[in-house]
Amino acid sequence: MNPLADYAHEAVRTHPAAAMRLSDLLLSVAPRADRSLTVPRLRRLLSDHPDRFRIVDAWDARWPEACDPDRAEERAWVVAVDDRCALLTKRAGRLRESVRWLSRAIDPRSTADLGRWEEIAVEEEALRQLLGVSAP
Repeated sequence: MNPLADYAHEAVRTHPAAAMRLSDLLLSVAPRADRSLTVPRLRRLLSDHPDRFRIVDAWDARWPEACDPDRAEERAWVVAVDDRCALLTKRAGRLRESVRWLSRAIDPRSTADLGRWEEIAVEEEALRQLLGVSAP
């Protein structure tokens, strides 16, 4: 197994939210594995492991023409497919699992699906912070 994929999987599974921005994952993984790691290279690596990671591209329905295509990869979300992580509270665990499971059913060609899921992921993160749930 690739050690970079292992580091990324651990980072996503131990992150308090169900989904993690690809750019944030890079900041978490690069110091441990490869400081020259880039977002496109990390994305390719994660794409090689669909049994462990789901990559959900960000969609800004309000300003699609303002999205910088060069930064689109950085705004993508990463979800651990096989995450069986117990959080501190039952409610936070349900929120995390809901976001994670919903990511599996997204049609990547549907802007409505992408926008809806991203809104749910952002709300889950806000609710988790409101509940005071930290990393497991």
